[in-house]
Amino acid sequence: MPSREIWKFTLPVRAEPTMLAMPVEARVLSVQTQRDEVRLWALVDPEEDREERRFLVVATGQAFDPNGKIYLGTVQTGGGVRVFHVWEIE
Repeated sequence: MPSREIWKFTLPVRAEPTMLAMPVEARVLSVQTQRDEVRLWALVDPEEDREERRFLVVATGQAFDPNGKIYLGTVQTGGGVRVFHVWEIE
């Protein structure tokens, strides 16, 4: 079995989706905040080719279409003042 690593990615909070170049078949493990930034951790095979994957960070109360998106988790920034919901776009 090939060796696996856990990689960390930063998801900026913005209106449009974020594109991340991730190894093929990367498996999202968790979304949390670290140093008040939204982070995503994934289990990857570092030898795999990269593919572009799209993620969306949605604020509580923000209108958006959940169709074609997979919910990954909820995070808080600013000591809980701001709450965001992380989705992967299929």
